[in-house]
Parts: sequence; C-alpha cells; structure tokens
Amino acid sequence: MAREQHLESTPGAAAAEIRMIFADMAEGFNARDVERADRHFAADATVVTPDGRRIEGLRALLRYHEARLAGPASAWTTSYRILETRFIDDRVAVVHTAQDSRTPDGPLRNHGTFVLVHRDGRWWIAAAHNTNVIHDRAPTGGGDPSDRPPAGRRAE
Repeated sequence: MAREQHLESTPGAAAAEIRMIFADMAEGFNARDVERADRHFAADATVVTPDGRRIEGLRALLRYHEARLAGPASAWTTSYRILETRFIDDRVAVVHTAQDSRTPDGPLRNHGTFVLVHRDGRWWIAAAHNTNVIHDRAPTGGGDPSDRPPAGRRAE
C-alpha cells in the first residue's frame, strides 16, 4: 500500500510557512492582538510557560495571554528566531526557537520547543514548552551562540 502524502507543499515551502507563523505570533504580541498572536495554536494545544505553568487548550491560552498583555507584559516587545526546524515526517515538525523580548527591566530570552502538526491543509502548533534563559552563568554544552545574552545585557 502506498504511503498517503499529507504535505501539500515541499519541505522548503513548509519551513517558510512555519517561519511565517512565528513572525505572525510576534507581530500579534507586539500589537497586543491576542487573537492574532495565538491563532496558530490548535484548539487542543498544550503549552508550558517559562514559569512552568501548564495550559491546556486554546481558550485557556487566550485567557493567559490576555492577562499577561494587560498586566506584566503590557510594555514588552518580542521576536522569534528559529534555531532549528526538524521534520519528523510530512505531518509533524519540531521547531526550536529563541524568543527575545524587550522589557522595561531589560532584555529577556526564552528558548522554546514547539511541535507543529499539519492538519486541515495548514500547520498548527500542537504543543509548546518555553524555558527562560538565565544569563548569570556561562553557556554549557556546544556553546550555542543563542545562549549568549542579547546585546545590551551583561551576565551578572
């Protein structure tokens, strides 16, 4: 039996679609448009925030982001940089990101691992886990340059 093909585009086009998702998320965040920032999450998505909070489902994620953008993150701006996109198969991609935010207290970086699934003709974020990068110690492992503090932030 022939393997069913689900991907409606080439891997290069799929990677471009995924890059656009992260750009759109950042633009939505920066515009304080929660619907836009979160519209790429599947209805049944699971998200773990940098502080370890587990959020189940798009509705709960929207409520979380509405509260964050009205409160502690109201003056923040953010951007995503994709460090790696790994296609597990034609319907699943794992994306590692560096999310740099500018806050009134200085720069902040999160590293994220996102699992995207191709359903209903498009890519959706099914799961995400974010970790705050602490800059008070030297990078470990392979010395990934994304572990370095953003410009303007010194290691404590």
